[in-house]
Amino acid sequence: MLLLNACTQKSVSASIKALCNWREPKKHFLQYATVLLMVVMNVAVLFAQDGLQRDKAYFYDNLKVYQSWLDSTQLANILTIKQLQVEPSLLILKMNVTSKEDWFDLKDEFQQRYQLDAGKKLFDKFAYQMAVGRDSVRVFMNCTAQNYPISMRYLNGQFVIEEELPMVSTKGAFSIKLADIPANNTQLTNGKREAVKLLITDYLRNYYEQKRVLWQKARFNLIDSETEMLFEISNIKKEVLDDFFIGYFELITINMTFEQKGDAVEVNYELQAKYGSGIFVAPRRSGYKDMEPKYQDYIDRYRLKFKSMIQGVLNAEKLRG
Repeated sequence: MLLLNACTQKSVSASIKALCNWREPKKHFLQYATVLLMVVMNVAVLFAQDGLQRDKAYFYDNLKVYQSWLDSTQLANILTIKQLQVEPSLLILKMNVTSKEDWFDLKDEFQQRYQLDAGKKLFDKFAYQMAVGRDSVRVFMNCTAQNYPISMRYLNGQFVIEEELPMVSTKGAFSIKLADIPANNTQLTNGKREAVKLLITDYLRNYYEQKRVLWQKARFNLIDSETEMLFEISNIKKEVLDDFFIGYFELITINMTFEQKGDAVEVNYELQAKYGSGIFVAPRRSGYKDMEPKYQDYIDRYRLKFKSMIQGVLNAEKLRG
């Protein structure tokens, strides 16, 4: 049930009352259409006012999944979820880190072991699990032992982190024990960026569009910018969770970047997957949950399979060249 403010309640009520009491719609068509438009606009305003708050239960439920991911990677040893704040157009995650020295070590560890930015990984994973755009998320962190505020967001498509940097290196203060976190995959191939993008796109489209759930084909969607591509495959079963009897619906996302380096193209990608219940009809986007860490073995194995697929198509192109 929507909770309406007094002003909006009166506006909608007046508009609906005018429609119900109308006697001569043909004679006063323009006035009738104006009143109808008022009703539509007022209802739209109501939904806009609630925004993300309509899905509060979903966000709080998926916060448990994010906590499970922190636990499984052992990031929970130094990171604690403090609060999730759901605004109409923004999700605000507040976290604590045990100390700023731990935070510096964590960033060093991520960079050395996985070639990843620790803050960006934490942020992107949260946005992915909440199924919202990254520009609709803010992450604020502080240290339990001392005041050291850290804020993270996306601005104009770029990840931005604001914090005071250490005056001297803290590397080697002590070792943080982390479970393996999948790093972005990098592959290098000869050629031009646009040709490599087209080659990979055609291959993935052909591979996934052959998949079927009963009478329906898998959906293959692509968002393409100059240097980055986002592939999203839905309405598919038993691709990642391949030995389930009936199987969940799966939502597979692949973020790829392409950088021209002389005569070669460097391809970086990250593959993630979600699962959702349904027998004949796939769930809506908020009906999916991250496969990590619940089905970690499956997603790890599928990442290896996908890596082999991409290597195969790039190697085949090299042989033809």
